[in-house]
Amino acid sequence: HLEDVYLAHLENGLCKADAQERSLGEVANWPRLAREIQRTKCKEGIVNDRTKQLWLPTLICLTLSLVLLFITTILEYFMGNRFQQFFVGYVPLLVLLPACSAAGASFSRRAGATPRVLLAASLFPSVVMLCFIGCGLAITLGTGAHLFANPLCLNISKSLALGVFAPGIALWLGARPFLKEQSQAQAPARA
Repeated sequence: HLEDVYLAHLENGLCKADAQERSLGEVANWPRLAREIQRTKCKEGIVNDRTKQLWLPTLICLTLSLVLLFITTILEYFMGNRFQQFFVGYVPLLVLLPACSAAGASFSRRAGATPRVLLAASLFPSVVMLCFIGCGLAITLGTGAHLFANPLCLNISKSLALGVFAPGIALWLGARPFLKEQSQAQAPARA
């Protein structure tokens, strides 16, 4: 850049000493120049596409679902009857999870995510629960601590069904309209 400025001054008719002095004077603010060069090189801005399309929508979906889980857990705690706990805590959680997924999918879609990335961001809370269950199983098998009550297989399959698969279906249902809209929007472009 310094050389380009120097050559431009020479072309404008300045002598070598004056061109050199003016060139150094124009780029005396090195931090500002470095920021301008970096800004022109980096067209994505502060947040890159992966963050906008995957990680922020994932954070939105996970945060909303965890807040919802917290609220329903508090409601379950105050219910005495086991049957009532299921309908006061778990059923509303499953009913409201599609809204959490839709919020993340909407944000991901507006950022221009592919359907695969949009679905990954929407299903992330189920992936987190699968990791928790896997860690619990590893601790149970490795240390003998009973994180899952006996019989082990029955409780693991129940945990997978109620903690991963059912919420995963609810999350998928919330993301589904955004997947359809995106595939329909892309269809005319291919024709």
